[in-house]
Amino acid sequence: MNEKRMTGRERIFTLLKGGQIDHLPFMPITMQFACDRIGKEYYDYVMDHRILVEGQLKVSEEFDIDHLSVISDP
Repeated sequence: MNEKRMTGRERIFTLLKGGQIDHLPFMPITMQFACDRIGKEYYDYVMDHRILVEGQLKVSEEFDIDHLSVISDP
């Protein structure tokens, strides 16, 4: 394992290239959870990309997520 803490970007690209990483990337799918964190309804999250981005950025900052998944169920 690497001694130095990797950034999320370094961790994911190193893993994809078959290299050694400091720990597994943290890549949760946080749709409803992200809505709850910003106090928005899931319908609004799905229909308005600005709300989706707001929620994803919020959970990314709070939980040090390595990779954001900007998906929603229509």
